[in-house]
Amino acid sequence: MVWPASPPSSPWCSIEACDSPCPSSPSLSWRSASGGQACKPSNERDWQPEVARLAYATIDGDLVTVHNIRNFDYRTETDFTPAYYVRTYDLNKLDSADLVAVYWMGPAIAHLFLSFGFGDDHLAISIEARKEKGEGYSSAKGLLPAVRALLRRGR
Repeated sequence: MVWPASPPSSPWCSIEACDSPCPSSPSLSWRSASGGQACKPSNERDWQPEVARLAYATIDGDLVTVHNIRNFDYRTETDFTPAYYVRTYDLNKLDSADLVAVYWMGPAIAHLFLSFGFGDDHLAISIEARKEKGEGYSSAKGLLPAVRALLRRGR
């Protein structure tokens, strides 16, 4: 089994969604913010390098192998060396799950992380905006469901 599924009909819809919340049924449609045209989610875009590779997981019984875990070496926000790795987690060793909130715009707006503990090892997951090359980010627009999202895994 591979998670998350990449077709846009996937209930995970965290790979890319346009401007509606994740659809809960196939009868809902996604619309773009410009002109109400149907949104066609795609992973085939010219993404900014920090979001170009998607993480994914393969499951074999109680073992979950996560591929493309991001481990960048950041010198500044725009100066970094990309690095990725693969790690296998044994679900029988899961001993903690923590929700972490990093507040960045007062007490009402936070970036959330879900961290899973496996003894001395951890896997953190968050959802972040996935921007194409040349695309800017607006924190105000980022609060709206018109931004493509990426389910991010990290350590």
